[in-house]
Amino acid sequence: MHHCTVRLASMLVFVSVACVPEARAQQSARRTQHTPSIIARTMEALAPSAPVASNDPPTPTSARTMRELESIASNMRVVSYRHDTRVNVREGRYEFDCSGLIAWVLARSAPAAHRLTVEQASGARPLAADYTRSFLRVSPTQQRGPWARIARVEDARAGDILAWIRPRIVRSNNTGHVVFVTGAPRRSTRYENAWLVPIADSSRYRHQDDDREGTTRTGFGRGTILIAEDPTTGAPRAFGWFGDLSPYVFDTQIAIARPLR
Repeated sequence: MHHCTVRLASMLVFVSVACVPEARAQQSARRTQHTPSIIARTMEALAPSAPVASNDPPTPTSARTMRELESIASNMRVVSYRHDTRVNVREGRYEFDCSGLIAWVLARSAPAAHRLTVEQASGARPLAADYTRSFLRVSPTQQRGPWARIARVEDARAGDILAWIRPRIVRSNNTGHVVFVTGAPRRSTRYENAWLVPIADSSRYRHQDDDREGTTRTGFGRGTILIAEDPTTGAPRAFGWFGDLSPYVFDTQIAIARPLR
């Protein structure tokens, strides 16, 4: 099986998943399926590809989070990506950006975790960078509090939250991106040191295996992203927006956390 070594975008090359038109971004991913663009330094090969089975039973909070996401997916009639949150469950209206989705779901499934993140936010409500920094404050060995830090990518499970800070080379007004993990990661079949992570988010742009594909829908959707790991610690260190089809992998601050209550 052919593997591509993950190389991280660390030079000043202005490539933006968040700013190019969606059609161009999708076409770029498809064109580079067998010849990915490679930038900057190499990560050493780690283990052969193999799926990871989850041995962790879902927590009550994780189960509530997943039920909220399933409820959105089954009930939505009006959806769009926007920077203010407009939700009317009776009408099936779910309009928010990535952090708006996270906040709206957490307020219902993990209110203590939501309150703490709101308290730590730099503005009126938590943004992607706020979630990232808040998660990084939590020790991976911490046993108390409303959040548990997930130190290794392979340990992420459905109901967890994954957030990153916008890399400097990406031109965007957004502070980063934040998503719900919806299943156990599996090893990438194309890149070394990387995992394919099933997620749910609110975005203008689609991911690999995205249920927004073939529609004009923006906002809530489910797909797959690529997360590269540190070869020594297994910690998240870079992301690819289009999963195994990602033409670029961006090095940035990334954190994963599990809401507990």
